[in-house]
Amino acid sequence: MIIGNGLIAQSFRPHFDKYEDIAILFASGVSNSKLTLESEYLREKLLLQNALQQNRLLVYFSTCSIFDSTLKDSRYILHKLEMESLIVKIDNYLIIRLPNVVGKIGNPNTMFNFFINQIITGKNIQVSKNATRYIIDADDVAFWTIELIKDGFHNHIVNVAFPNKLHVISIIKIIEDFLNMKANVSLVEGGNEYEVDLSIFTDFIYKKMPNFSLNPYYVKSIIEKYYSTLLL
Repeated sequence: MIIGNGLIAQSFRPHFDKYEDIAILFASGVSNSKLTLESEYLREKLLLQNALQQNRLLVYFSTCSIFDSTLKDSRYILHKLEMESLIVKIDNYLIIRLPNVVGKIGNPNTMFNFFINQIITGKNIQVSKNATRYIIDADDVAFWTIELIKDGFHNHIVNVAFPNKLHVISIIKIIEDFLNMKANVSLVEGGNEYEVDLSIFTDFIYKKMPNFSLNPYYVKSIIEKYYSTLLL
């Protein structure tokens, strides 16, 4: 069973049929991390509490942003930590913490969709000098999560991200080069070069693929994959 219709849910739908009877994929979270509307957080909590009653592996998508000290008091991060605390009380779960995910769903609140829209329309982008982000393709989220399920990775919290941390201003530069357009950027003090412990996930990758090597142009390739139609 897949709960949700957004980017993560859609990435799993072509691959999840054989796991429907053993797992619930909970991909119905709050779509905008800056949202403060309590009804949206309550909606997710109630859906999750119902899913927790099912006798199947519960796969929940949390966020690597919990490691960003500048966000520790945000409503979104506090909510994600609360949901994690509910889930770990059951005995059949897998919590996947994700970085910034890029895919084909047009949610304007995702980082890449926001940046691209701001650049195309010439609007200002305010960037904290020290802000960094990890980036992952939604298809890679689906692939590796299913591999973790197949391998019996139950009752674990796994940070599913690649070691590709970039400063946000560098990400914008990659988008600028792709669009052949200049961004209207205002650099401000602040941000955080936070680290995410990827040891569990990287050990798992090399167990499955001993010769795995991340494409050095991974972020560029993701942009080309999902946004090339903008250049037509």
